[in-house]
Amino acid sequence: MEIWFHHKSAEYHGGHKAYPAGGTFRKYENGQLFLNEKSLVFIKDEKREEKRIEIIIPFTSVAIGNYGISKENKRGVIGGGGIGIPVDNINMMVGGLFSYDGKVNCLSIPYIDEYGVLQKPVFGIPSFGGKEIKKWSHELYKRVLEVKRNTSALPLNGNSIAVTNSTDISISKENLQQILKLRLVKGEIAKEGYNEWV
Repeated sequence: MEIWFHHKSAEYHGGHKAYPAGGTFRKYENGQLFLNEKSLVFIKDEKREEKRIEIIIPFTSVAIGNYGISKENKRGVIGGGGIGIPVDNINMMVGGLFSYDGKVNCLSIPYIDEYGVLQKPVFGIPSFGGKEIKKWSHELYKRVLEVKRNTSALPLNGNSIAVTNSTDISISKENLQQILKLRLVKGEIAKEGYNEWV
């Protein structure tokens, strides 16, 4: 599978229910971010299994209506130091940690996972002036729209709904409402379109 973009020091700021982010010294996780022809993938590879993160977001499941760039708080530790001071034949140590707080542009990508649960992961891509995040956002948006255009539903024909790929799928009227609700949550159809069919 062809990889279009790859960033070796991407950040995951949380938002996925299975993968909390952050720890003592920072509010995010470092890992690699990939954009290929079908999905966006974030991987944090760790020896300990409980610390690994693998988030795969298929383009077909992205809720495009809520997708975009957001500002996230970023906190971390730059470094620390200390100095010994002799006082009355006793060496006293004085030291501290130097930390930073700030905001960073992040890519917020709500999507429906394989269990039908809405996830809202947020990813950061460090760069000067936020150039990288804008480039990724533009490319991802373009790819998601392209995939959704190829898999969008056609109007109802009798008791079934057709899908515009190589095969047609028939859906009963009973299941149609569930499918339309899911597509509404994903942002594939507007509320007006949903109301028109229900």
